[in-house]
Amino acid sequence: IYAIQALASGLPHIRGVLVAFLEGALETWERFSTEFSEDGEIANASDAQRHRAWMPTTNDHNEGALGSLRVGKRKAPNMTLETYNARKMYKHNDTRAFVETQLTRQDHAFLRRSAREIGSQGREKKRRKEQADADTQLVEGKLEKDRVQEQKRSDRAAVISAVQCQLDEDKILESNLTVKEIELQLEWHRRHENLGGLVPKKKDLPRKQEKLDALIAAVNRYNTHLTTVSHQPNGPRNDGATINVEAEMGDHDLEHQPQ
Repeated sequence: IYAIQALASGLPHIRGVLVAFLEGALETWERFSTEFSEDGEIANASDAQRHRAWMPTTNDHNEGALGSLRVGKRKAPNMTLETYNARKMYKHNDTRAFVETQLTRQDHAFLRRSAREIGSQGREKKRRKEQADADTQLVEGKLEKDRVQEQKRSDRAAVISAVQCQLDEDKILESNLTVKEIELQLEWHRRHENLGGLVPKKKDLPRKQEKLDALIAAVNRYNTHLTTVSHQPNGPRNDGATINVEAEMGDHDLEHQPQ
């Protein structure tokens, strides 16, 4: 648009040409848009009908080299990639006209002999095996990544489960905890706090003081919750200042409270 605007001063008929084009396209636009009217078929269709009638907004799946291959494989599922490529080249290069006008009987015999030699080499079988091996390697690689990630999560869970959770605000302030120790305490509260995820994420606490403030707030929420529960019949008592959570990992929030 900007390029046309820059050239507009040298195109005296551009406005008339654009208006004529739009007027000519109007009839088609109106015909294409009738189905989208308020009382059209789309507006009156049920959700189930719309679901069955869904289709991509573009025709990209059937266009381009890969789109053509997709359509070709749908028509001839067992066709080899080599045969498909040969057919496309034959059509694109107008090879038929060349064969009919230029090749001799000896040339035809040579081509048939060459085709038999190529077919006996098992190229497609080798290609399919290579593709299958590559697919298997890809899947195994993903599974290995999943195993590594699972091991990391398990190791992290073991570290958090061994945390001595400090629930005394004064002792926390007196202990002069390191950043790593504060983060472990916060992670314990993230995993056990049954308050809708009120502990900020690690990325949102870049400074030590912010981490410490978040830890104090989490401890206060935790103790307030215990106090509320302890007033209920048979409720737990919070007699201790620390909690060892080694046996708690994987259990629901606050299921194991100090007795």
